[in-house]
Amino acid sequence: MSKVLVIDTGTTNIKAGVVDEKGRILGFHKKKLTLRKDRKGKAEHSLSQLWESFLEVSRRAAEGYNSSIRLVVITGYQFGFLPIDKKGNPLMGMITLQDTRSRAVSYTHLRAHETSLHLVCRLLLE
Repeated sequence: MSKVLVIDTGTTNIKAGVVDEKGRILGFHKKKLTLRKDRKGKAEHSLSQLWESFLEVSRRAAEGYNSSIRLVVITGYQFGFLPIDKKGNPLMGMITLQDTRSRAVSYTHLRAHETSLHLVCRLLLE
């Protein structure tokens, strides 16, 4: 019977599970991720920790099912940003959606490009 390995990277945890064709969970492993934060609004994941944790949870969840896994599904958190140099090397940690360092700049940018339609919609939503 074919199996699916599903890996989900969240802001708090990374999880992996193996499910069968009927949706039964046959193997599961979860690991807490460290979110590096500071007073300036930084909220980053270490790329090396993400990768090592990805490998660990995947291997542990798949134990005993490797030969029957036919599909791998990977999901992740909504927004992430990883600045890289010209050679593809990370310049810093993976910036997560909890990072607030650009809040003032993005708010100012949005307001500078706001049209009367945007303003009406914003007022209706507030």
